[in-house]
Parts: sequence; C-alpha cells; structure tokens
Amino acid sequence: MDFYLNQVLTAFSKMDLDSLGELLDESRTYSDVPLESFLRSLNASFKQFKDAGDVELELLPGYCHEMSCNPDQIRTGYRLLGKQSKSYLDLRFVLELTQDRKDHEIADIYSCSCFSCHHEEFGLGERVNLRIHADEHLRFLGKSDLQIYAHKASVNLRILKKEPNPLTYDWVEAWLILTQDTFDYLAEATEDLPFYEDYSWEEFLQTREQLNNYWNVVKELNEEGLLTWDFSQKINEEELIEKVIQVETIMDDYFCEFLFQNANLDEDFFINWRGYSFKGGYFDLFPIFWKGFIPIRAQLVQKYYALSEYETEDFLEDEYCFNQEETLESLYFHMNIRKEAKERGEEIPFYSKV
Repeated sequence: MDFYLNQVLTAFSKMDLDSLGELLDESRTYSDVPLESFLRSLNASFKQFKDAGDVELELLPGYCHEMSCNPDQIRTGYRLLGKQSKSYLDLRFVLELTQDRKDHEIADIYSCSCFSCHHEEFGLGERVNLRIHADEHLRFLGKSDLQIYAHKASVNLRILKKEPNPLTYDWVEAWLILTQDTFDYLAEATEDLPFYEDYSWEEFLQTREQLNNYWNVVKELNEEGLLTWDFSQKINEEELIEKVIQVETIMDDYFCEFLFQNANLDEDFFINWRGYSFKGGYFDLFPIFWKGFIPIRAQLVQKYYALSEYETEDFLEDEYCFNQEETLESLYFHMNIRKEAKERGEEIPFYSKV
C-alpha cells in the first residue's frame, strides 16, 4: 500500500532532488509552477537545511488547520524536520487515490503556513520557506521579453557574486553600465505588477540599486571637491557648515545615511557590504575623507543641537519617525529647526548635545 507515495516521501527525507525529479509527474504543476521550477525552489530549501548541518530530514505527518485554504482538497501534510538543526519546512500534499485504491498520486505540493503535526514537536529551530517566484507561474510563460530580462538579471547577479573581493571602483562602474538596460526594463515592468508578489529579479534590482548608490556617492563627492577636502585648512564656520550639509545632502540623495554609523572605516577599504569591500580609485579616498569629516560634523552638531532633553526623548519615542538616532546626528536637521524657528520670530537656545 502507498508504494509510490512512500518512495516520494523517502526522497524528501534524503533531500534527493534527482529521485524527486524522476518520481514527480512532469505533466503536473506543483505550487502552481512547472516541475522544473518547483524542484529549483525545493533545492534552495534543501540547501538551507544542509547549510545548517542536516544530512537527512525527519517527516512528521500532520494537516493544514486553516479550513478556508483550498477546502475542497485533502488536508494531509508533512513537516520536514532537520535532524541536526531542528529547522523545519511544512508542506501540504494534495493526494488522490489511484484507481486500484492501493496507492496515492500526488496532485500538488505547496508550502503550508497553518500546519499542525499529529504529534507536536517542541524545540523547533528556524522555519525554512519554499520560495516560489510569481514570474515562474504559468501565467507568465507567454511574456517572453520579461522572461529574457529575468534571465539576464540572474546571469548579471551571478557575475557579481563570482567577482573576487574586494570590488574595484572600475569593475563596479563596468558592471553598472552592463546591467543598466536590464535594470531599467525590470524596474519599469515591476511597477505594473502586483507589489505583494515575489519576483525572481527582486534581489538583482535591490542589489544593483544599492551598489549604484554607493558608487555614485563616492563619484559625486569627488566631483564636488569634497572627497579631497583638506581638513587641515582653516575655513570660516559658515563655509564649514555649508560643506557638511552638502555632504549630508549627497548621502541622503542616494539613501546612504546609514554610512554615518560607520565612523571607524578601515583605511584600505570603503565599506563592508553583503560580504564585499570596495577598493581602488575614488573608493580608496573615501575612508581618508570620512575620518576627517566625522569629527568636524560631530563638533558642529554638538554646538548647534536644537532640541532640549525633553524634546530629544520625545523625538526618539516618536513611532512615526524613522532612523531617529541617525537624524539627531544630522547637522542639517538641527540647522533647519533653528532656521524655521527664526522665521517664526523665535530663538532656540544653545543646548549643546544632550
């Protein structure tokens, strides 16, 4: 009884993707995607188990307890539990009896977020997700241009990940030029798609946008003459304030305000990002500039701090504000408060930083 089903479950237990490819029906879809796409996603899930030290999974039978989820289908499922890590993946199996009623065919398999084991396991580890991209679904198969650019995005991301660390300024520039067309097409295409769905090119878009921002920050700082700022040269305070705010504005334009948290950058490297460092060209000038800029900025913020102790506490507790601590370190923030108060005919005392 259930010879075929047990073969499939054994293959899941051993994380044997080749056997699953042979056992599952290529004419069916699983999780609303073709078998090839399903196995690719499943392989990524298996990798999470293996990276956590698991060589075999225990299968715990259970069921989906969300009655509104596909109520017309059988509710059988299995929890794939890492024997070493205790990480787990909950899957619902849609089973159909064979004609001789001696076995079950598997009509579908998909991730279940409302799963209960018949015998609950305690001390669970991290939840492993079966990540299926929306663009792998059958409704996307006719969109050839989108599929071509999605493939380009995947290839370009692999090129980046294979590049040895650190990334040089010239290499980053070349990669950004190479990927510009793909980025533009997919960014525009995504605007017309449901925002709540997960697409295979999202990592590429996010990665390229961030890398482009970092590269442009360094480039623009250099073009404005700020990257080679001679901090030993004495300038009047008004000009000093203007230059500091100019740096902050460039950072803000490229969403790199968080760099202000990295006051102690290594002299040889720009910044650690997704396991990468940056070196060469203008990247090498940035840490030198940064080490001179941070103390000057801190001194000016100390002098022109515009909030009282009570106002500071109130600001930090404001749930509608983001990055409150970083904002309080911004000279522009305090100078703008003072400017607006002056326009109202008010005078803010010099609190000094609290």
